[in-house]
Amino acid sequence: MSDKKIKILLIEDSKADAILIGELLGEIKNVHFELACCERLEAGLKLMEKENVDIIITDLMLPDSEGIETLNRVMAQAKGLPVIVLTGISDVQIAISSAEIGVQDFLVKEYLNSHLLNKTIHLAIERQKKQEKLYAMSYIDELTGLYNRRGFFKLAK
Repeated sequence: MSDKKIKILLIEDSKADAILIGELLGEIKNVHFELACCERLEAGLKLMEKENVDIIITDLMLPDSEGIETLNRVMAQAKGLPVIVLTGISDVQIAISSAEIGVQDFLVKEYLNSHLLNKTIHLAIERQKKQEKLYAMSYIDELTGLYNRRGFFKLAK
């Protein structure tokens, strides 16, 4: 993905953490990151409607939403977009619950560095592409391009 532009929506209420993310992204070579920041979930969801982004990075604890509810709302609107959780909460159970909802990765702020952030962003985007492809393959016949039995029943509902 060298020399590619990746647009990131960061939903983070801490200005210091948002600045840190911007600085870490600036350390990464051969990739141009465009960072759009929102301090509240509602603002992030509205921005998602207006602008195309490649990936969403969100905190769990925001002024207008907390915990798994934050992820449920993001995932409901971020159809087809990879989502990464970046939080100060180092809780394995929350990380597992996040993965069950469909989050691509779960990062703890305390351990974040530019290498980890770069790797996580790129892998999340690639994983999301593969998931979308597998999803399509499960509903569409490869030879005809038509919906298969499973796809037909899903459409019929």
